[in-house]
Amino acid sequence: MKIFKTFLRIIIFTSLIVMPLSCSKGGDDSAPIDNNGGDVVIPPVEVNPDLAQINVSIKLPDGASIKPDDLTLSSIFTDNKSIIEGSGMIETFKNSPNELIFALNGSDNILLLGYVDSNTTYNFTLNVESTAIALVMMHPWTFDLSEKAKSEAITFIKGLPEFTNFKEALNTSIISGELNPLGSNQILNELIKVQSVVFKRDLEKYKMPLNFNINGSVATVTNKTSSAAYSIGLYDEDDNLYGHDLAVGVEKFWHIFSDFQNFIYGQNANAKATIDLDIPNAAGKYILKAKSGLSYDGSLENQQAAFHNTSLLIGNILGLFSKQLKDFLSDPTACVTNSAEWWFNFVFTSLTYRQNLEKFRNGTITGYEFTLSVVKVILSGALEFTEMLERCFKDALNGGKILNKYIKGTLDFFDIVGKSVTGFNTIALLDDWNRFDAEIEICFVKTGNDAIFCGLEFKGDLNFGNVFVGQSVTKIIDITNIDESPIEISEFSTPDRVYIDVINKVINVGETIQVDVKFEPSETKEYSGDVKAVGFADETLGFIKMTGKGIAAFTLSGDLNFGDVPINTSPTKELTITNNLTEQLNIIEAGVIFPTGFNGNIPSTIEAEQSVIVDIRFNPSLIQEYSGDIIIDTSNGGLMTIVASGTGVQGNGLRIENDLNFGEIEVGSSGGSKSINIYNDGII
Repeated sequence: MKIFKTFLRIIIFTSLIVMPLSCSKGGDDSAPIDNNGGDVVIPPVEVNPDLAQINVSIKLPDGASIKPDDLTLSSIFTDNKSIIEGSGMIETFKNSPNELIFALNGSDNILLLGYVDSNTTYNFTLNVESTAIALVMMHPWTFDLSEKAKSEAITFIKGLPEFTNFKEALNTSIISGELNPLGSNQILNELIKVQSVVFKRDLEKYKMPLNFNINGSVATVTNKTSSAAYSIGLYDEDDNLYGHDLAVGVEKFWHIFSDFQNFIYGQNANAKATIDLDIPNAAGKYILKAKSGLSYDGSLENQQAAFHNTSLLIGNILGLFSKQLKDFLSDPTACVTNSAEWWFNFVFTSLTYRQNLEKFRNGTITGYEFTLSVVKVILSGALEFTEMLERCFKDALNGGKILNKYIKGTLDFFDIVGKSVTGFNTIALLDDWNRFDAEIEICFVKTGNDAIFCGLEFKGDLNFGNVFVGQSVTKIIDITNIDESPIEISEFSTPDRVYIDVINKVINVGETIQVDVKFEPSETKEYSGDVKAVGFADETLGFIKMTGKGIAAFTLSGDLNFGDVPINTSPTKELTITNNLTEQLNIIEAGVIFPTGFNGNIPSTIEAEQSVIVDIRFNPSLIQEYSGDIIIDTSNGGLMTIVASGTGVQGNGLRIENDLNFGEIEVGSSGGSKSINIYNDGII
């Protein structure tokens, strides 16, 4: 592993901020010997108060031929620090959850490594397990994991049998005394096995990442879905530029590890994902051009987006070694002025970069191969890149100096940790950048104070007037493509209870299609709104207003408030059902529902424009209040309700019920007999 060894020899002699701790070879911090026999003078150790100091202990496998004190320690700010009695002190960024540290052997090869959290860690042990975890996590599949998700991922990984095998292979390699124990093919093969188990799954696909809105004198564009940025320019029909801005990508992350496994992204709102462009006062046709950096056309929009998105990718790569470095590059817009010259000289004029960007877009190279090509472009101008970082983030570095060799060393190391190429499919930035549209153009027309998206012209009358609830009325409208290219409708947006069914949603230039619009009110109220044809960018392609009113197909009337009724009695009240239709009203048997305590005999049909009177009986069995809706549903007139209410009360004592009217009976003859029912409604 030549690249791996090269990295080791570079990184251990460099750091972002030079902290001179020793002048001796190997960083020996032992006190100098006084050759004249005098007292030994121990030089003071310089400490930067802006850095975190971590005490690192070394734990080697049993049987290892090398001893802890034979190793040296390196971090982003510590160069080959000697280990004394199994431990040593290193320095790193303060308040950073992931900073990589190394233990190196005499051949300048990494023997052990691990990630320290300078927020909470003051003592850390480098051993085989910390090394195995670091090698698994030092891969682009971890780019979008939250700190909580990383912790859960480590717990998950420790339970894998593949991880146990990987640790055993590391253990054996270190015990064997190999000069470069982490660079063997066996170690890399076992590492790939672990990583492949962790991120094995397919990704979902999206259609459109941007939302466009035109509101009078302002055009608003929001990047709602893509983690890659889009640069948007506003042009007139003669291609004159009136303004441009960058809609940065949304910040996607795996909040918990199970989200990563199930491909459920979390997403942070970003104010910079929405941009406003002022529309000129002059009437005419205007175009919003959005590009993500994959157009290869040299346009302002393409270069701005390519710069931003490539910066984010570089930040993610450096973040494998230092969370703080990733944070520095998380907002490339803060560095535009100081970095434009570097990007032009080493990226946009690089034929290799442009060719690989196009190959990545076309799918002829993978995200892994494209990322490596970006790394090579940076390495070709690494000195200038380092100087650019210093200019951009001078205040954050507290006056320190980023050394070119450190940048080159970490990027050289990337080729080793990225061997498991399928893990690149899990990176939100690469996935979104490639699968979403590279170019999106939206046209609109300004007339006076109004501006609407151009594309489709709607003609027709959608004033439906009065429509019975449960009935429907259909009208036909014409939709014509008045644009200069075919238009595909994503969907129709309609008011409540308005329906459109269109099979062919692609309309060619100049073509007119006829569309059925159905209005089917479900309530007795007024309906209104816009019937809109919506494009794949959520833009309105054309619209027409509709109005209509739902009126009752039948009515329910009558006073069904029974008041106080003695329990076990059954008084009745009349309910009138009026059919307003010019056809028979069909009542659904299962659609007639009475509240508890009420009943009646509802007919199954009512003739056109006729009314029927139904006796509704209230029969309380308990001393309590009764209330509820009588529901009558129909197959051709919708559903109506009416409230019935009453209170069951205690009766006054004995009560006799029956018909004792015997009619006319001759004197001296028998008129037969009748039975009576005697009820005790009293309390005794």
